[in-house]
Amino acid sequence: MDDFEMPITIEWTSVDIVIYRVFIYVLKIGKEEGFKEGLQKGLKDSIIESLELKFGELPEEIKAKINSTDDIEALKEMRKKAILIQSLEEFT
Repeated sequence: MDDFEMPITIEWTSVDIVIYRVFIYVLKIGKEEGFKEGLQKGLKDSIIESLELKFGELPEEIKAKINSTDDIEALKEMRKKAILIQSLEEFT
């Protein structure tokens, strides 16, 4: 028996197209949110690690302040501050 290729046809209804577009939109939003959450976590980890390398174990209130911040620009500023400060008191 000879092998042969047979094309597959998919018929899309207008409902299928709407569902597909919604699905693509949801995937895009999810990807963006996942990236944002990953960036936030990375910045928070970086700030805590920088401070702990310089000053040792951090008080829980400083860790809580860092972990409760979700604004990416604020976290970037905290990271810069963590690198530049000479004492832990300058961070608070």
